[in-house]
Amino acid sequence: MFRQKAIAFAALFVLVGAAAPASAGEARIAYDRAALADPAYAAEVYAEIKAAARALCRKELASRPYGRYQIDRCVRDAVDRAVAAADSPALAAAAGRERAESRLAAAN
Repeated sequence: MFRQKAIAFAALFVLVGAAAPASAGEARIAYDRAALADPAYAAEVYAEIKAAARALCRKELASRPYGRYQIDRCVRDAVDRAVAAADSPALAAAAGRERAESRLAAAN
C-alpha cells in the first residue's frame, strides 16, 4: 500500500495581512473573510485553493509509483478539507458548483 503523504496536506487559510511562511506540504492562501460572502470572490479563492492543492499533490505524488493516478483524489481530498476549514457557505457553494459542472461534463 502506498503511503499518501497528501493526507497530511493541509491548505491553511490566513487572514489578509498575516505573514507566516508555509512549510512543506501546506499552502497558505490569503483572503478577506468578509469578502468571502461574495460568490465571485469565493469562486476566486476556491480556484486558488484548487491550484495550490494540485501543485502540492503533484509535488508529493508524481515521483512515486502509481502516484500520478492518485493526484486527482489527493486534490479532491485536500480541497474538501480546505473548504471545510474555511467554514464559508459561499466557498462551499463554489465547490459544489464546480463539482456539479465536472460531473455534467463527464456524463457527456
